[in-house]
Amino acid sequence: MLIRALFLSLLLVSLTVRAESFVMSQGDTTVSLQQTAVGAAVAGAGAYALTRSGNARFYGAHGEMSNKTISAGIKQKVPKSTVFKNLLANAKKGKLAGGWWGVASSIVAGYLANEGYMWMKDQQEWVKTVPDSKVICFSKDHFSDCSKDQSAVKYFFDGPATVQQISAKRLEICESAAKAFNAFPSGYTFGSFALSPSGVCSVHGKPGGSWTVGYFRDYVKDSKLTLTQSAFDAIIEPEADKDPLPFIDATRPERDKPVPGLAPGALVLGGDGVLVTDPYRIGDKVYQTEWRISRAADGSPVISPTVIARPDLEKAGIIESIPVAKPQDIPTDTPTTSTPPTTVPPIEIPDTCEQNPDSLGCAKLGEGEVPELILPSSDNNFSWSPSQFLPNSAACPADKTFKVAGHSFSIGYDNICNFLAMIRPAVIAACMIIAAVMIFNFLRAK
Repeated sequence: MLIRALFLSLLLVSLTVRAESFVMSQGDTTVSLQQTAVGAAVAGAGAYALTRSGNARFYGAHGEMSNKTISAGIKQKVPKSTVFKNLLANAKKGKLAGGWWGVASSIVAGYLANEGYMWMKDQQEWVKTVPDSKVICFSKDHFSDCSKDQSAVKYFFDGPATVQQISAKRLEICESAAKAFNAFPSGYTFGSFALSPSGVCSVHGKPGGSWTVGYFRDYVKDSKLTLTQSAFDAIIEPEADKDPLPFIDATRPERDKPVPGLAPGALVLGGDGVLVTDPYRIGDKVYQTEWRISRAADGSPVISPTVIARPDLEKAGIIESIPVAKPQDIPTDTPTTSTPPTTVPPIEIPDTCEQNPDSLGCAKLGEGEVPELILPSSDNNFSWSPSQFLPNSAACPADKTFKVAGHSFSIGYDNICNFLAMIRPAVIAACMIIAAVMIFNFLRAK
C-alpha cells in the first residue's frame, strides 16, 4: 500500500506539471494558451471535470501578438465510462508491452489485487480465483472419478450456487443426455426422462421400460473468473473519485497524446483588462492592436479588439525598425479545444492626425543642418624606455690584488664571469621549471 501511494504521488506530480498548449478563437482574435497544466479534477455525475490553468497571449488577424500575457484557464469534462474503458485497455497493454501503458497497470494493479484479481500472462487477462466453486459433473460410468473423467459433462459455477440453480442445471443436462440416448431395444422410442434425488438420470421408453443414462457426481474446485468491464468499473470508480487526475492521465494512448474523450473546453480569463501589441507594419503603414476584456451576462469573457493607426511612427529612420506583421505567425495547432465565436465589434482604424492636427505626434518635421564636429587635439613630448626583467647586462668584479714577501699579485674574475654568462640561460630555465613544479605540487595538494 505504501509503495502504491508513493507511486501515485509521483504520478500526480508529473501530471500537474504536464504542460500542453491550446489555441482558441473568438472572432478575429486567436487566443494561445501556453504551458497549461491540470490544476484540479473533480468527480461529477457520470463525468470528471478538469480545470487547466496557464497564460494566454492574444493574436490579431495580421499575426500581431500582445506584448504581455494574461492568466487564463480551460474547463473540460471527460465521461467516466470513457476513462475506465481506456484505463483497462492500457492496463492490459502495460502488462504485455510495458512502456507508457505500464503507468495504467501500476495504478490499478493494487486495487484489483485487493479484490483477488491477478494478471495471467498466458491468458492475457486479469483473472480472479474463486475457491470451492460448485462443479456439476455427469458421467455414464457409475464408478468413475467424475473430476478426472474426460468424457463427463461438466458445468462450472462462477461463485456460490443456490439449490435451485443446481437443480435446474442438472435437469437441463439430464434431459439433453436422455434425448440423445440411442441404446433402446428394437421397437422402443424415447418417452420421458427422470432424475432421482440421488443423482441418477434415467429415460423412459415407449411403449414401456426405463434405462439408466448416467450419474451426477458433483464436486467443488477452484475456478477462474475473468475481469469484466463492469467489475473493473465497480472496483476503480470509488478510488478514482477520490483523486481523478492519475487515473485520467493514464488513459492517454501515448505519453504525449491528449486524453481520449476530453470534451472541448470553455475559456476562462483571469480578469478584465487591456492587452496591446508593439507597433507593427502593414505595407508602409504602422498600427497597434488593443484588446479590451469584459464580461458577458453569463460571466463568459468578451474580447473586443481595436486597431489603432500610428502615423507618428511612419517616418524615415523610424519605420524601418518596426517589424512587419506576419499572418503565418498566428498559432493554428488546436488539439482538443474551441469556443464559439463571441460577437466582436467591427475593427475601426481612426485617423488620429485628422482628428488632432495640432498634436505633437502629427507635427511636420523640417530639415535642419548639423555643424561639422571638430575634435580638439594637442601634442605631448614624452618618450618610452624599456624595462627588462632579468637584464642581459652584468658587471664582473674587479681583480683581487695582494702582496706576498714584497711582491704584488692579482687574481682576475674574467674566466669565472665568462663561464657564468655562458650558463646563465640554463640556470634561469632550471629555476623556472623548479618553481612551476612547486606550484603544481601545491595546487594538487589542495
